[in-house]
Amino acid sequence: MKRMDYTQAVVRIRVLEKELLTQEKFEQMLEANDLEEVYQILQTTKYAKYIQDDLLATNYEQILTNSLLDEYRFIQEIAIDPEIVSLLLLKYDFHNLKVLCKELFTQENLSHLYSSLSTLNMEDVKEKLKLTDETEGDFVLSILHSVQKDYLNFQDPQRIDLLLDRFYIKALYELVHSLETPLFKRYLIGKVDFNNVITVLRARNQKKDLNFLEEVLLDYGSIEKEKLLFSLHDSIRNMIQQFKNETIGSHLIEGLKAYEVSSQLVSIEKERDNYLLEVIDEARNIHFGPEPLIAYLFKKENEVKILRMIFIAKLNNISKEKIQKRMRNIYV
Repeated sequence: MKRMDYTQAVVRIRVLEKELLTQEKFEQMLEANDLEEVYQILQTTKYAKYIQDDLLATNYEQILTNSLLDEYRFIQEIAIDPEIVSLLLLKYDFHNLKVLCKELFTQENLSHLYSSLSTLNMEDVKEKLKLTDETEGDFVLSILHSVQKDYLNFQDPQRIDLLLDRFYIKALYELVHSLETPLFKRYLIGKVDFNNVITVLRARNQKKDLNFLEEVLLDYGSIEKEKLLFSLHDSIRNMIQQFKNETIGSHLIEGLKAYEVSSQLVSIEKERDNYLLEVIDEARNIHFGPEPLIAYLFKKENEVKILRMIFIAKLNNISKEKIQKRMRNIYV
């Protein structure tokens, strides 16, 4: 990877960053009386071209998806290394693999759950799966056959997500490792550490044992697995003391404190996203290389998450105060 090759791409990204929604715009939408008023505010932004006159108010997901699709297409056009964009697209591929596995095992049609942001052609994947048991050289088929084998052995639908999460993190690790970019490595490690703590709390809530937890904890994090295993039966107060000196410490502590009060895992997920935003935002000081491209996409996805929260809240008459409690930081 030649960093200087990204000079023009970074210049174009700096222009796009100025079009990201501002704190003021989000405040206006939070104050809006209903979803129609939110749409009116968005008509003054880059989202205007996605809001059609005949669009039903409840079809906000179409606006968000079309916007993200265009952003990803643009970044793919200007990225020198195509695999760079896979850092963020990979999660949509694995989301679709989860849906496919659930379709196969339940015999239900779940096509409405597939993400159009995935790089996989799911009809092709289904066809290959029917035609062959040969997986050599086919990354996707190899994963699907592993999940099928596990399901036949355990008959536990819950394991589908757990197994595919492990495959996702392994694929993400290999991609990050091949790019040899310190910022992306920090992003991956932080993501794994937060997700492992969330897994500990989820296992506790489901009254799972240590053997289960040991099997589902993800690799490639910085928090020792032994420490995570020992925390399964710890109080939240003890967990705060145990993890306060970890790299993700300050954000994790905020999340655990909020979780102690609310018992809602979304409290920690919010702090995870805020931490990862801080990590990725370091790209603002990088002028040559792929980091600003991924940082822009990360911020765009964060923007879309916040918009989705606002849309759902306005549809369900949820108060501004409740939305703000769940909202991630907009930008660092």
